[in-house]
Amino acid sequence: MSKKKHKYKREKHGIGIEGALLIGGAVSICVLASCGDEKKEYIDPKPIIVEMPEPCTEGRILVTKNGRCIFEYKGEIEMINDGRNGKEIDVQVHMKEEK
Repeated sequence: MSKKKHKYKREKHGIGIEGALLIGGAVSICVLASCGDEKKEYIDPKPIIVEMPEPCTEGRILVTKNGRCIFEYKGEIEMINDGRNGKEIDVQVHMKEEK
């Protein structure tokens, strides 16, 4: 028996370019068809609440020298500038008369 010679070559491995195009087209159609079915539910956003407490004006100032306290003040302190703006810190203390 002799083998017949075929007019067209048959690929031995893989699915060929036609098969790849056919599968790619089918996958694309499925993806595109499923995109329109989803309905996104709109949820109202929750408001962001930022609480800014009033700054405290009471506090303590402690002055030390060689590890020893030489002056301590506790009471009303006024912060004119806390240094965040790059300028010199300015703190004012208005001491009340002692009785």
